[in-house]
Amino acid sequence: MKEIKKILIPTGYKFLSECIKELPSNCIFNKGITGSGGTTLEIKSNRHSIICVPNISLVLNKQSKNVFGVYGKTSNGDIKDYLNSNIEYKKFIVVYDSLPRLIEVIGKSVYNDYFLLIDEYHILFNSYVFRNKAVRNILLSFRLFKNFCFMTATPLEEETILDELKDIDVVEVEWEDACPVNITIEDTYYVSAKLKDYVKFCIQNDYNLHIFINSMKSISKIVRGSGLSDYRIICSEDSANKYRLLNCESINSPIRKINFYTATCFEGVDIYDPIGKTIVVSDSNVSTTMVDISTLFIQICGRLRDSIYKDQVTFIVNSNNHRYCKYGSFSEFKEMSDESEKFGKITEKLFIAGNDDYKKMEQIKYCYETYSNIYVVKDDDNNIIYDPNLKTVDLKNYD
Repeated sequence: MKEIKKILIPTGYKFLSECIKELPSNCIFNKGITGSGGTTLEIKSNRHSIICVPNISLVLNKQSKNVFGVYGKTSNGDIKDYLNSNIEYKKFIVVYDSLPRLIEVIGKSVYNDYFLLIDEYHILFNSYVFRNKAVRNILLSFRLFKNFCFMTATPLEEETILDELKDIDVVEVEWEDACPVNITIEDTYYVSAKLKDYVKFCIQNDYNLHIFINSMKSISKIVRGSGLSDYRIICSEDSANKYRLLNCESINSPIRKINFYTATCFEGVDIYDPIGKTIVVSDSNVSTTMVDISTLFIQICGRLRDSIYKDQVTFIVNSNNHRYCKYGSFSEFKEMSDESEKFGKITEKLFIAGNDDYKKMEQIKYCYETYSNIYVVKDDDNNIIYDPNLKTVDLKNYD
């Protein structure tokens, strides 16, 4: 039976390292607040570690002389050189997608010799739909490690934990000095216009803006429409190449007057700006900008580490035009979801029964397109399968 343990951090303490020597093993570790030094605690621990993070920005933000970053451009030769170095405790920080390759390079000894930390583990849930393969690689491999830990500052509710993690013990941290954040909500039909107003006002005043919006197209409109010069955009390399905007920089670049961040920086990264203010944008007309309130929003609130305004966040949102708004209650949405599950399972059975039958393939197509396009996926062998985790994600996002 799953056990839940609690750790109380008394008033006056700000970092986990002040109260515990190392992260606990073989559990889901809810560290309670962002910026408490959980990743740093593992980096400084006296053991070999593999720290899995969701994106390259986090790798670049956390890597150092002794912490080796692994992502797409990292060669196997460089990994082997680091393994052969005289560093006593090897510390790898690796994007989710590159974990299988790193394990292969290190060899089977990795399972006994290395502590596996899945950092920002709630992303396994939030990203399940569009990073299905990378997430499943972690879910299939973590139990091979003698010691592992899933860590987050924004724990998921019991019913939304992925099936593979439901039996794992939980360790929760409670902070007596936890600081509440004051949210100013700007619910508007005209998200871009409202954001431009905030940008113009900032330019005339003595503080900097940090805008979290996952749409390069929207950022481009703001930059060009406001005539900005003192700004930077932190995004993926692919997005920078596609939009060809000036000032697309790395997370470690100098702070500017106006700072834009796409989803690559929503979680885990450290941003230092003593006069920085945070704006979060969620526009239902631009699906990529939709922000999950229960986890992602909380993560964004913790990115500015040292600002005098770190307890203030402005949320610009358009809540009117979204798929979820078609349903007046959770029970109505649940009914639709149950129907999608039913036909998703039918789709899977039809495919398994024989994909060479024309009528069956027509039935599959009908079920797939009509009911379960969001719950049915293709696995690594190109089979059509119903994935129950996708339903769990959808129900949670609606809630």
